[in-house]
Amino acid sequence: MANVRQQAASAAPAGTKRRKRLWLAFVIIFACWALYTLINQEHSRGVASQRLSEVKVKKAAAEKQLADLKQEIDRLHDPEYIGQLASQQGMVRDGEKVIQLAE
Repeated sequence: MANVRQQAASAAPAGTKRRKRLWLAFVIIFACWALYTLINQEHSRGVASQRLSEVKVKKAAAEKQLADLKQEIDRLHDPEYIGQLASQQGMVRDGEKVIQLAE
C-alpha cells in the first residue's frame, strides 16, 4: 500500500510538470503570434500613413488647380480680359492699327 502511495505521489509532479510545459509552450506560441501581428499591423499602418500623405498632397494640388480654373472662368466673363487675350494673339478691333517694331 505504501508503494502505491509513493507511485501516486511521484506521478502527480510528472503530470504537473507536463501541464506546466504545455502551458508555457502555449503562452510562448501565443506571445510570438501576438508580436508578429503587432509588427505586421505597424508596418501596414506606416504604409497606409505614407499613402495618405501622398494623397493629401495630390488633393491640395488638385484643389489649387480647381481654384485657378474657376478664377480663369470668372476672368473669361470680363470683356476687358477677352480683349487682352485677343490682342496678345494679334487680333485687332475695327479702326485699330497694328504697329510692329523692327528690331
